Amino acid sequence: MDAGATWAVPGSHKPGEWETRDKVTLADQEMKGWKKEPMIARPGDVLFIHVLVVHSAGHNHTPRSRHKLINEYKSKDAVDRWGNKCAFAGLPLARGGRVIIPQIQ
Repeated sequence: MDAGATWAVPGSHKPGEWETRDKVTLADQEMKGWKKEPMIARPGDVLFIHVLVVHSAGHNHTPRSRHKLINEYKSKDAVDRWGNKCAFAGLPLARGGRVIIPQIQ
């Protein structure tokens, strides 16, 4: 666990989107009655986590680097509702030939 385990709350995607304090963080009282569990994986394993599953990664307290690759797959109807500049990985988004979100510089 010193390498910063990823934790998830099984079933937390079922109620839909959770209210947050700062567009990112859930208040601890929101999670009462829910149990978080470590995501167990071996080197070479792949984890798929639904975007609405409450999850977090711990801090890496080891001298070894931890690598991850995050792919987000969105439908053509996806829109950024929170002003998250990373939501579309800096790529421009266009619908019907019209730029909706320009490329982030």
